[in-house]
Amino acid sequence: MTVKVSERTCVACRKKAARTELLRFVLQGEEGAEVLSFDESRRRPGRGVWTCSSAECFEKALAKGQLLRGLRAPKAVRQQAQSDEVVHELRESVAHIFKKI
Repeated sequence: MTVKVSERTCVACRKKAARTELLRFVLQGEEGAEVLSFDESRRRPGRGVWTCSSAECFEKALAKGQLLRGLRAPKAVRQQAQSDEVVHELRESVAHIFKKI
């Protein structure tokens, strides 16, 4: 019997990989006050976007706005999520993963 592995695509480099090899990001919070956050459990509700577990792909997706575009976030949420404070919090939340590599 063959076990089917669920694959996802990195929004930065478009590489396909198993869910366990990628990082997932979601919008969390009340409508209108949503915040982009790292989904370490890969199980939070809602639409998610994925990046490779490399700092390069994460930074590329963040810089080009690919995380929010992939989430189909409204323009107001995109602008708020691009703030320095939110970007800093995202980097902090995934920093421990990059240190393991």
